[in-house]
Amino acid sequence: MARTASSTMEDYKADPIWGSLPAVNKGQMYVWPEERSWYYDPLAVLAQTEELADWLSKKDR
Repeated sequence: MARTASSTMEDYKADPIWGSLPAVNKGQMYVWPEERSWYYDPLAVLAQTEELADWLSKKDR
């Protein structure tokens, strides 16, 4: 998982360091938009964890 303000999966794949990682090449990386982490109240944190859980449960293993 990478937290970013503007990078996309394609940006990471094109980067010489990130692009050398097998997980990045296989699309097994979740790009977490920075604006999703601005809030720390209980409802926001619950929504963030649910979003991550959904992503993790849908990924092919």
